[in-house]
Amino acid sequence: MGPSISRQEESTDLDLIDKYKETGDNRYVGELFQRYTHLLLGTCIKYLKSHADAQDAMMDIFEELLKKLEVHEVSNFKSWLYSLTRNHCLMKIRKMKGISLVDIESEKIQNRFMESPTFEHLDSEAPNESELLTAALAQLKGNQKQCVELFYLKEKSYKQVAEITGFEMKKVKSYIQNGKRNLYLILSKTHKA
Repeated sequence: MGPSISRQEESTDLDLIDKYKETGDNRYVGELFQRYTHLLLGTCIKYLKSHADAQDAMMDIFEELLKKLEVHEVSNFKSWLYSLTRNHCLMKIRKMKGISLVDIESEKIQNRFMESPTFEHLDSEAPNESELLTAALAQLKGNQKQCVELFYLKEKSYKQVAEITGFEMKKVKSYIQNGKRNLYLILSKTHKA
């Protein structure tokens, strides 16, 4: 017979994670999940705008927790869980809407071109937006370029990008964030030229 629930409630989050890793007993993850259910549900509803979708997402997140806690070193469970939840919801929204962030970024770039006071008519000889984006992507450094292309163009998740590239999840997120910023800077310079 396992430890009583009252003893688990006295355990810290990290204690429960360690016990789960040692025993593989899902009750420890269940206790962790229970502690933050209200926060998870609130976050899921905030992003997904539907109570039913939020509850579905929470079930998926619990399953993800079982897998990820076995392999990830977590020092602050609450913030790690929030990031996991937010990313899960954003990926779900992306799949539901079928809109890639590249489309959104392209629209923002296009709007900046149109709203610019120095906007000049683009004749047929000027490079189109797709060519500009392709040229800008080519200027990114290897790891940034690879991660940005997989995430935005091939619509892979952070986890899939990490598996394909062999990079740690933190590195993947960093390469994507820095790559996106560098793309913006490159495209801004191209527009000013």
